[in-house]
Amino acid sequence: MGLIGRIRERLAQRRALPDAVRPLGRRVPVRQVYDRWARDAAFAGADLAILGERLRGTPFRWRERAAAAWMLGLVRDPEQRAGAEAALIEALHPKARNGWIKASRWSFVGCCVGFSPFVLPAVLSLAAAARFEDRVRLMAARSLAMVGGPASAPVLCAAACDSNATLAEAARLALPVALDGLTADHYGLMPPEMTDQLAGLLKAAPDSAWQMKWATDPAGTGSSVLHISVLRALRAVGAGRALEPVRAFALKCADPEEQQAAAQAIAVLQQRATLEAQSATLLRPASNPHSPGDILVRPAAPGAWGDAALLVRPSAAPEGEGDNEVNTVKNVPSS
Repeated sequence: MGLIGRIRERLAQRRALPDAVRPLGRRVPVRQVYDRWARDAAFAGADLAILGERLRGTPFRWRERAAAAWMLGLVRDPEQRAGAEAALIEALHPKARNGWIKASRWSFVGCCVGFSPFVLPAVLSLAAAARFEDRVRLMAARSLAMVGGPASAPVLCAAACDSNATLAEAARLALPVALDGLTADHYGLMPPEMTDQLAGLLKAAPDSAWQMKWATDPAGTGSSVLHISVLRALRAVGAGRALEPVRAFALKCADPEEQQAAAQAIAVLQQRATLEAQSATLLRPASNPHSPGDILVRPAAPGAWGDAALLVRPSAAPEGEGDNEVNTVKNVPSS
């Protein structure tokens, strides 16, 4: 085979590569990992370590980092998926991008104050780093659609509300897989801002066409896979403050499946809102510590203050059987 033939064969092999790894040279570690995966259809432990290390690289090596993020989405071994998901969650977190944006802003301020033209290249480099970081985060969001679970729900919710429209759309496509794994056991374990982010997604535009579950009637409205997953997630882990957004969504939605999911979420959120309001209720002391238990404490009036000793009463246990001589009285609704 002549030189021209070898060049054509090399170009054909390069064109056959996936878009994520095509820009990488043969000696790049991530490309070598891909060649081994294409041959064996499996990742070794050392290969996953290489991908995780390269994914944490500098923003200016964004092509290699994006390829590593794409390859982590190919992991199918259940024992390896947890490590791949953790690496992708770290890459999708906005802290790295926000750090580069903050650095570029301060550099620009320094350039304006000092009137130094030598600082301008640094400002442009830092701004470019933030854009490169967004490309890596976009690939991480797409890969989490393949390997993501409940642990990736908080970072995907944050990305779904991002100002970058492309990244937000990719995160919304990956969210249903992560949200459907949430149960009531996760209540209280998710970040507080996740409730507000989920409530905001109920106001978002309709999903992509392939993510719509169409009704039997071709002329009927289809139910949004994202909206149903969000409502189920709010029923599982949402706080009471999501009650009003869910009620507003239930009034405007026309699909029966969405209405049913909203009704189930409202029933749970009402109970949580009541419990949260009760836990925030202040108490005032009764006038007599020997008063009956049902009137010993009542909701406090604004600005009320009294002796803390009036909030306890003598224990009914025989002397010497308990370490404390008084028992704190639980909240009792006013009669």
